[in-house]
Amino acid sequence: MPDLYIANTTIQKRIVCYRLDYNAKGTKITEPQPHLQRDIEPGKQICISGLHIDQAESIREQLAVYGLIAVSEIKSVRGVVPCIFNVDRAVKKSDIEQVLAHNSTTLLLRGKVRRQKAAVSVHDMLNDTLMKGLAAEQLPVPDQRNDIDIEIEQLEQSEAGESRIEEGIKVSDLAAQNARVADVSAKPRRGRPPRPRA
Repeated sequence: MPDLYIANTTIQKRIVCYRLDYNAKGTKITEPQPHLQRDIEPGKQICISGLHIDQAESIREQLAVYGLIAVSEIKSVRGVVPCIFNVDRAVKKSDIEQVLAHNSTTLLLRGKVRRQKAAVSVHDMLNDTLMKGLAAEQLPVPDQRNDIDIEIEQLEQSEAGESRIEEGIKVSDLAAQNARVADVSAKPRRGRPPRPRA
């Protein structure tokens, strides 16, 4: 009877919900089963013990949809990993810490890319408004648009106590145009953060 260890690799409390679609002998249960749930604190793990191998595999399949991966797969992961699991052995503290660090880096990178995209959007809105205003006043429209310096600042400190975001982004017309082309041509891939552009 295997034990299934599931570790929370996020900085939030997770509620893991699952069903036991097989009985203790490994026979599939035909009638719908109620869900069971367990809370997992950040960086901690739970053990679901005394499972039949089919029960453990069924729970793994149910939770894989929400990002559960095996400890053996953490070296090849690219996106945010909310939970990792191991069978018959507790998940090592070093594995949990490694995935927590990976998730933190991935989320910081995603935030930076989003702020860059927001700066490009603001650049486009300002230039469009400027051009419409000049055209409405029948003033000459410049051939070359100017670069815009955009500052992004976090106004309130979050409850999690993260460091404040204060950064400046310089957006040129060419950079904005390249970002729009790259954004349109990029196909989103599940679990992979976008790569930053120079």
